[in-house]
Amino acid sequence: MWKVIAEAIAREANYRAQREMSRRNLTIMTAGSILRYNIFIILILSFISGVTGLASLEGREAALLVSIPLFIVEIMLGTLSMALSLQVIVSDKLLEPIQHLPIEERELRKALSLLGIYWGGLALPFAMIPAGLISSIVLSDPSILAGYLAASITGMILSLALGYLVGSIAGKYTRSLSRRAISTLLWTILIGFGFFLNVIMRTFSPMKDLSALNLLKVVPPLSFLDWSLTSLISSSLTFALSLALLAYGTSRFWRAAISPGEYAPVSSSWNLSFGVKSIVMKDIRIALRNPRMLAPLIVNSIALPLFLISSMIEGFGKLDSTAPVISISLGVLQAAYSSYSFYLLDSSGARALYTLPISRREVASMKTLSLLTFNSIPFILISMGFIYLGIWASIPAYLMALAGSGYLNCLIYAKMLPKEPANWSVETFERWIITIIMMIQTIFFIPLVIISQFFPIFALWLSSLSLIAVYGASLYLSHEMRGEPL
Repeated sequence: MWKVIAEAIAREANYRAQREMSRRNLTIMTAGSILRYNIFIILILSFISGVTGLASLEGREAALLVSIPLFIVEIMLGTLSMALSLQVIVSDKLLEPIQHLPIEERELRKALSLLGIYWGGLALPFAMIPAGLISSIVLSDPSILAGYLAASITGMILSLALGYLVGSIAGKYTRSLSRRAISTLLWTILIGFGFFLNVIMRTFSPMKDLSALNLLKVVPPLSFLDWSLTSLISSSLTFALSLALLAYGTSRFWRAAISPGEYAPVSSSWNLSFGVKSIVMKDIRIALRNPRMLAPLIVNSIALPLFLISSMIEGFGKLDSTAPVISISLGVLQAAYSSYSFYLLDSSGARALYTLPISRREVASMKTLSLLTFNSIPFILISMGFIYLGIWASIPAYLMALAGSGYLNCLIYAKMLPKEPANWSVETFERWIITIIMMIQTIFFIPLVIISQFFPIFALWLSSLSLIAVYGASLYLSHEMRGEPL
C-alpha cells in the first residue's frame, strides 16, 4: 500500500506541474515511474563517478581518497534535492487529499520515506558505485567495490534523512527574529554541507599527511573501505545512525506537513510602494521571513561563488593572464546557479502577479535586479580581491558576465512560467530542465578556465565571444518576449 501511495504523490506533483505548464507529451525523464524519474540523474552521476574512478590508476591510496569528494557530492545533492522537493508537498498541500482516505498513518509515513527514492534518491548511490567498480577492476580488489557500495547506500540514507530534517524546520519559526536566524543557519549548514566539508578536507589534506589519512580511515566514507575492527564498528554505527536519523526526520516532517500552520495578528496599517526599490525589497523581505528560501540563496549567491573563485585560483601560477577568463566564467556560473531560486521566492504569492498588467520580460527584469542585489556581497568581496591583486580589468568583466548571464537565465525561466495562475516551485520548471541549464553552462565555462592555463589568449578570445553570445541571446529572448503577458 505505501508503495502505491508514494507513487501517487510523486505522480500528482508531476501532474500539477504538467497542468500548470500546459504540457502533455513528457519525455521519459519526467514520467512518474521510479526508474524514469531518476534515469537522467543516474546518467550524469555515473559519468562523473566513472571519470573520477580513473584515479585508481595511480594506486589504492588514490582510489580511497576519491571516495571523499564523491561521498560529499552524494550527500550534498541528496539533501538539496530533498529540501526543494519537500517544498512542493507543503506548498501544494499534496497530503491533504490522502489524509481523508481510510489509510493508516503508518502507511502514509512509509510512503513519505519512499518518496525520497522517487524524487532522485535512487540515483544518489551512482555518485560512488561506478567509481568503485572501475577501481575494483583496475586494482583487482572486489573489496573496494563492496566498500563503495556500502558507503553509497549509507550516503543515500543519510542525505535523505538530512533532507527530511531540513524540510521539517517549519515556518512557525519565522515570527521570531532569533528563531529565524537559527533556522536559517541550520538550513544553510545542511544545504551547503558539501561546501563546508570540502573546505575542511582541503584544510586538513590527507594527501600531505599520511597519519591524517590513517586517522580518516575510521571516519566515513573511508571507514567503509577499510576492514579493520575499528573501521567496521564506525561504519556500522554510521549506518545505524543514518537509519535512526531518517526515521526521526520523516516523523518530524510528517508533523510539519499535517500541521495547520500558525496565524499571527496583522497590523492594520499598510501602504503601497512602487519603483525599482520596491521590487527588490519585496524579494528581500520574503527571503528574510522564510529561512527555507533564504538558505538556498545564501548558499547559491554567496557561498558558492566564493567556493568557485577559491577553487579556480588555487594553484594557478599565471593569475594575471587567467584572471579575465576566471572572472567571466565565475560571473556566468554564479548567475546560472542562483537564478531559478529567485522565482521560488514568490511561491503561492505568484498567483497575485498574474492579476497585474506585467509582461514576462518585466518579470525577468525584476528577478535580475533581485539577483544582482543578493549577489552584490560576493561581488564586492571578490572585486576587493581583484583590487588587492592589482587585476583591475577583471572587475568590469566579472560584472558584465554576472549581469548578462543573470538576465539571460531569468528570461529563460520567465519563458517557462505557467500561462495560468499557479504556485512557482521546483516542479514548475522541472528538475531535469534546471539541471540541464546549469550543466550546459558549467561544461562550457569551466574548461575555459583550464584552457587559460595553457593558452591564455585563446581562452580569453573564447570567453569574450561567449560573453557576446550571452548578451546576444538575452537581446533575442527579450525581443521575443516583448509584450508577452504573464
